[in-house]
Amino acid sequence: MLSNLLLLVLENPTVEFVLKRLDTIDKRRLENWYERSTHIAEKFPTVLETFLWCCTDGEYAADTQNPEIFIGTFESKAKELGLSMEILSNLFFTHATLFDDHKSGIAPLKDSNVPLFIVFEGLDGSGKSTQISMLRDKLKLMGRKVYVTAEPTNSATGGLIRDTLSNNYKREPSELAGLFLTDRISHNVNPIWGIKKILKDGSDIICDRYYYSSFAYQGLGSDLQWIIDMNLNCPQIIKPDLCIYLDVDPHKCKKRVDSERTHLEIFENDEKVMEQTRMQFFEVFKKLNTTENIRVIDANRPINVVADEILTIVMSLIKRSD
Repeated sequence: MLSNLLLLVLENPTVEFVLKRLDTIDKRRLENWYERSTHIAEKFPTVLETFLWCCTDGEYAADTQNPEIFIGTFESKAKELGLSMEILSNLFFTHATLFDDHKSGIAPLKDSNVPLFIVFEGLDGSGKSTQISMLRDKLKLMGRKVYVTAEPTNSATGGLIRDTLSNNYKREPSELAGLFLTDRISHNVNPIWGIKKILKDGSDIICDRYYYSSFAYQGLGSDLQWIIDMNLNCPQIIKPDLCIYLDVDPHKCKKRVDSERTHLEIFENDEKVMEQTRMQFFEVFKKLNTTENIRVIDANRPINVVADEILTIVMSLIKRSD
């Protein structure tokens, strides 16, 4: 479950945006976090600015894994804020604790021999294929059986969907949402390659896209709640143990798909549509935050850094029997 504060920061890490939407409890938590490290009762906009810097420039400096960049970035910011390097470092190394949602529970653990159903989501060009392959290989090295699948499937309905995505046949968003629902039911119940069959046989499943994509993409042009209801209320469609959303700047995603693909799908042609889709994903996550296990990963960082964080999250779901 995502904290409300984390959702705000991921959606738009600016003082103006977060300040307007921050609840009273999270504001108090931020003030307490700042005062514990600085022993200063600073005006709240400065507290928030410092916190958001930790989430952005501070994180970027740490992700470079270069001590010179890290020290230089922190020295400059400490001087600007009138703080010592030690205090700013303490603030940075404790800021992530504020993302622990005070309202949420902990995702249930599964026995080590019980297969996991993991979904990857993200914009086209966000690196889902790469991270899925890396996670699959790591789980296999640990002795787990892993099956990788994707939506739309290779079924007849999946073919109709791909015709639409390729712009060979135009359909209304609600019609496309209905096709995805039909394809998803088949994906769950097929007696040979269905999700339920594979899980029953003891394999972890890693799925590239699931109903979250329907909510984000078709939800832009149709009634979002209707799409959510018909998927979540369908008894044949099972809930994943974990949804990993790879969050990448839409401009970077657009550059990737433009350079890597000779034919763009309908949701890849316009960077503005990609930006709207990203925002829609976050609207969806807010709606599902109390019922789904969703983790948002900053995938603008180096591939190996992202892969390590994903593996840590996945392993946290598994209860060791030894």
